[in-house]
Amino acid sequence: GRRTVVDFRLGSWSAGGGSHRYAMVRIDHNLPLVENHLALRISYEGQEDETLYAANGGRDDHQDFFLAVLWRPTARFSLEFNGQYAWQAAPQILGVNRPYDGLIRDGQYLTGKAVDFSSVAPHGFSLRTAVTGTTKLDADRTLLSRGDFSNANIAYGQLIARWRFESGATLTIRTFVEHINRRRHHEFSYTEYVAQDTVENRTELALESNWFGRSNEILSGFTVRYENREAYMNYFNYYPYGFDISTGRSFRAADAYGLFGQAGPGNRLFFGAEEGIPETTRSKVWSPAVFWQHEIELHERFTVLYGVRGNFYLAEAEDALPPPGAPSPWKDEGEFTSGDFNLSALYRPGRNLTAYATYNLTHAVDGSTGGGAIMLAGGSLETDDFRVESELWEGGMRFSFNENRAYGSLTAFRQDRFRSELGGGRSGIRMEGVEVEGVVQPDERFYFLANLTYTQGHYRNASPFILGGADLNGLYDTAVALPANADLIGGDGQMIPGNYRMTGVSSWVFKGAVGYQGETGWGCSLWGDWRSPQNGNILAQYTIPDQHTLNALLRYRREKWEISVSALNFTNENNWVHNGDDFGSLVFIGRELPRRLEMHLKLRF
Repeated sequence: GRRTVVDFRLGSWSAGGGSHRYAMVRIDHNLPLVENHLALRISYEGQEDETLYAANGGRDDHQDFFLAVLWRPTARFSLEFNGQYAWQAAPQILGVNRPYDGLIRDGQYLTGKAVDFSSVAPHGFSLRTAVTGTTKLDADRTLLSRGDFSNANIAYGQLIARWRFESGATLTIRTFVEHINRRRHHEFSYTEYVAQDTVENRTELALESNWFGRSNEILSGFTVRYENREAYMNYFNYYPYGFDISTGRSFRAADAYGLFGQAGPGNRLFFGAEEGIPETTRSKVWSPAVFWQHEIELHERFTVLYGVRGNFYLAEAEDALPPPGAPSPWKDEGEFTSGDFNLSALYRPGRNLTAYATYNLTHAVDGSTGGGAIMLAGGSLETDDFRVESELWEGGMRFSFNENRAYGSLTAFRQDRFRSELGGGRSGIRMEGVEVEGVVQPDERFYFLANLTYTQGHYRNASPFILGGADLNGLYDTAVALPANADLIGGDGQMIPGNYRMTGVSSWVFKGAVGYQGETGWGCSLWGDWRSPQNGNILAQYTIPDQHTLNALLRYRREKWEISVSALNFTNENNWVHNGDDFGSLVFIGRELPRRLEMHLKLRF
């Protein structure tokens, strides 16, 4: 049907300061052109605003256009197109540097400048900070600087042709094209320029049949994918813990010490693969694959689904920025293969209960952390880079009560996977956990949701790279943390390989929500979460304590319009967010936004 929805967000206001213009407009228009044959959908979202971190140059700008067209000239043939262009300009806020227990628990930031800034050299030189004291930080203080930017232009288009035959078979051909151009730069010296082009064609045939009175569904086909990547990175001048963010709003490495590198795109400084940054490469990958998926109903209550996929890669990569005077850039090419497999079983012992179990084994290409280009460590392509494995075991059950007015679920999982490290290499990780969820919705006007998860994560015989070394005290001339366990630290200051607990992971997380929509148009909802403590670094020298966040919304809804006010973090908790990676666990920690109000106005035509 014909429909238009216009949604406005009218800023962000905080009674204690920190209010800022944070307006957004979203327009979504659906237009049938020929009844049951041709339809068009156009969406736009735009935002050009300041953030809480505006004093440091922090903005959150984007423009996003989306188009979808469906043409169904006959009952058995359809043609669909969808495409999108997006521009995003939202630099990484990064958070506060120099994390330790005193900052997290008492808000005391370590002051002082790095020692011997003038003698910084590339390839692993470590700074120490001369601690002069502590001070309180305003909520908008981060390592972000004026001059930092993160821009991305993204465009894609997809054409889907679908034929439905009288036999019940369906043939679908999808063609996808995407271009991404990204630029990221931080004045304290981290730079990343990436261009990505992707083309893929996927042809699949879906068949439905009956075997011995039981339904069968088969999906099979092939795909051909081409990727062209060009990536430039520089993190050899990267010493974010050396700057005292309490003293100013700009932190330029160029002013603090001499920078190293070669001029690259945008006249920024970078290092090539031969100079020690394997992410700086140009690469091309052709990837044809074949797949088969089969769902078999063995019994009216028991179904099995299995799938296999074979991948082939023809890859080449070269150093995008070879050293001056090098006779020829590093370059290599090769052919690689991998296979994927999935097996799932579904059991329905009753109308209100379903149990399932699944096993999934997949292999991915280890693209650069700087944008997907194939890394060139040591001047050659590595076979293992085209077989990065992820193995998942999962099982659970879903059940409902009272004519589906209440339902719940219980899920358990274990996943073994690998994570790419900046500078090359991978760390093996095991994540496992249990999730319990319940929902009560006695009628369409009221709902209640509760979710509890228990998760544990461990490295598996791994030594993830940690910026500045594993010991937090090694960054300062005064001890700020618990003593390090010297038996776990190697001669290079990094952890010896072991099965260490993942940082930034809460063992227990509880989430809940309740909502009500009255007949007169008034509605409200309350939602929030609680997280158990997290280890801040791999030696557990600082900890993020248990935290909670509460949010509320009040709404008034009519047929053609709706207005709502959200109170986010309304108890104004001073919550901290782990950076999510051990690479920067001694360097960065983020802060959740303080209490604030946001208003939305939605119009329907």
